Amino acid sequence: MLESIQIDFYKKPSYITTLVQAFRIRKRKLDSEKTLARINASAKNLSVNKQHLKEFNRICQIENNSELQILYPFTLAYSYIMRILCRKEMPFSLFNVLNTRNSIRQYRSIGVDEVFDIECHNSDLRFVEKGFEVDIDSAMLINGETVWEKTTTYLIRMRHKDNVDYYIPPNIQSIGNVEEIDTWYLKAEDSFRFARISGDTNGIHYGKWCAKSFGFKRDFAQPIRIAAKCVDSIKIKKMTFPAKLEFFLKGPVYYDNELVMKSTHEVDAHRFDLYCGTNVRPCIIGSLSVGV
Repeated sequence: MLESIQIDFYKKPSYITTLVQAFRIRKRKLDSEKTLARINASAKNLSVNKQHLKEFNRICQIENNSELQILYPFTLAYSYIMRILCRKEMPFSLFNVLNTRNSIRQYRSIGVDEVFDIECHNSDLRFVEKGFEVDIDSAMLINGETVWEKTTTYLIRMRHKDNVDYYIPPNIQSIGNVEEIDTWYLKAEDSFRFARISGDTNGIHYGKWCAKSFGFKRDFAQPIRIAAKCVDSIKIKKMTFPAKLEFFLKGPVYYDNELVMKSTHEVDAHRFDLYCGTNVRPCIIGSLSVGV
């Protein structure tokens, strides 16, 4: 039986403490032979800060209303996810993980005044062609009922020494040359502010020098910011539940660039591709299904 570690939080985890913990293990090399402990992080009786929600909606360019947008609960779970990833039991450095895909299920509308719990836990490591993957599952519960849940998949790049049976991750192909349904200019002026709002305070999202030191052209937006705008751009008249959102991260969405979103409606889903600047390949590929 896997070791299980329970962490109960009575206040929101400090960004500074999380960063300190991450720096302590930043030079850690992945031990592929190690079975991960299951780390459970939870917090109870939480509520939405309406100013925080208002700022999220403003920066993501979506309308305020009495219900939470499907991406917003991720900002509430993010700090707990980071605490799991930077635990000493994790055999890798937080600075070596890359979010590659995301899957969200929401089972009913969530009002801004509802009280909720957050629960998060990790999967074990699995071999993939480019290294190893780990999932962090997060959930929002209201009166013991799961109303929203998300699987966030992280890749740890490394070469395998021996031949192994790789796990083949799910994928979605680009929808290609279809109608453009929205375009907008991604300004960099709110980059640091959104880092605080989203919980993802990695300097690659608001510092050009930091992003360049990691091999990127410049700083780029957190995926949640772009995915939230993509969902809003689909313009579903009435969101019906359950709803499922999947999006795959194919490349950075750089600030100070024109973004183009293409979309088409398939049998049971709204498919979309998001393009950035002169990049001919989509940076985000996604699918939104409602009422299924």
